[in-house]
Amino acid sequence: MSTTVGSVPPASLEMLAQVHVAASAGAITEATIADLLQEDGVEVAQSSGSVLPVVQLRPLDFVLHESLRTPAPAIAENTAEDGPVAFSDGPPIRVRFEGSEHVIIVQGCYLQFPGGRQPAESYLIHLPNKLTLSYGQVIALGGDFFGDPEHPICKAAGPEAQQAQFLANYQSLAQSDWAPAQVDLVLKILTTEFGAVRKALREGQQPSAAYGALGDSLSKKWNDVTDGRYLALSKTNFDHFGVDAWTAYMAGHITAARMAVVARQQGDPAKQTELLAQAYAANAFADHFLTDLFAGGHRRTPRRRLYEEEPGGSVPIPGYGWFSYQDLASLVARGMHDEENRFGVWATNSRGDRWVTYGDKRFRDQANYPNVLMARRACQASMDDIWQAFQQGKVPASFSVAGYVPSLTVDPTESRNWSPLFRLNPRTNGVERRNDITNKMDYTWTDDWWLWSTAISMWEAGMITFGYIDPNPGATGEIGAPPRGPSGATGPDLAFLPPYSQWPTGGVGGPTGPRKG
Repeated sequence: MSTTVGSVPPASLEMLAQVHVAASAGAITEATIADLLQEDGVEVAQSSGSVLPVVQLRPLDFVLHESLRTPAPAIAENTAEDGPVAFSDGPPIRVRFEGSEHVIIVQGCYLQFPGGRQPAESYLIHLPNKLTLSYGQVIALGGDFFGDPEHPICKAAGPEAQQAQFLANYQSLAQSDWAPAQVDLVLKILTTEFGAVRKALREGQQPSAAYGALGDSLSKKWNDVTDGRYLALSKTNFDHFGVDAWTAYMAGHITAARMAVVARQQGDPAKQTELLAQAYAANAFADHFLTDLFAGGHRRTPRRRLYEEEPGGSVPIPGYGWFSYQDLASLVARGMHDEENRFGVWATNSRGDRWVTYGDKRFRDQANYPNVLMARRACQASMDDIWQAFQQGKVPASFSVAGYVPSLTVDPTESRNWSPLFRLNPRTNGVERRNDITNKMDYTWTDDWWLWSTAISMWEAGMITFGYIDPNPGATGEIGAPPRGPSGATGPDLAFLPPYSQWPTGGVGGPTGPRKG
């Protein structure tokens, strides 16, 4: 258990320890001042043994802001407009590729139709509810803005149920009568992100510098225009991480392939093209989860395990209010996610490629160029799989996209990579924490750690924050590289790469060089 908590008073530590022990023993009672003033009072939960019961007093109204990590943030004072930083159902942690990065990821990719191919970046798909979107826009909207926070795809019982849940999530975008108005507002806000990146490039900065200047401003707006769904989805965004992301993607990919088979069965060529376009739109929704696997912080972070291992109840964070244990689990997962995205994780695939996956906010940085290429290769293969289903009139027995996806098994002790902040014990499947949370070269972990003290230690180290981050114009985009640097990319799809100094910045251009197989 970490005891390095900086300026937190010893008395607070003793209180936190007592709360933690009481929570483990089921001796926590939550109440408001109004509850205590009632004639009957509050029944206090008891436990056996020497554990003292604890009554947690909660404010009557709660507003908890999303927590985002940008380089060298300053934790801002709350304003009346922002509301208090406390907790309700927990801090909704947004962990994903940034919106504009999802949109541009298909540059240079093509959709195949009976009448010829169309550029995925500019081809417009007309959805049943009159929305007209590009493939990249659907990728950006899928999962982050549209879905069911209460029912992650990966948690559905079996492939058929997962496909049914995916279809319901996709239809909330493609068929609901309320989606067009929300999408219009979401995409208008997204133009701010594009503009900030363009400004950073004009000023000779890495594109990731733009996100330091934006802070959390867009997240606040997106949550407002989606009636709170944006942050609700981020609370249970297991579909965006590791094996769960692959499960969510395959549910959608198979669903889209089935839609392409139905399109093939139409006698009218115009109807075939129309329904094939709908299949591509569903596949674009699925590609959100596929492209998340090309963000370093989405591959090794045990997002779902951290969340589901924690008990009920809440714990006070001095100066910030009460947080549920699952709130804190999401926060520390965000800390690992940010570290992995900033400093990169080496990747391999079954085709024999080897490269570094940086992540959210770094997609268009120069060091991430090989990863941009591989993500676009995967997107093109994903589109090609749908075309194959259409041509053959059946769902393929295997999908070509699988060859491009980074391996989801990463040896945490491999010195080529930084040490992961959290890892799953291969014997117990429990979550272990790096002993020295601030040392990425510490390849030792412990299962004797407490969530609340770890969260405080990470906050003291600047790895997480408990509130909104205001714009930080001083943030820089050139943050770092893995131990052996980014220039060792190799493999059949990366052999043509020029020297690192010649890699482009900004993520512009499509896949180049020979595409084999």
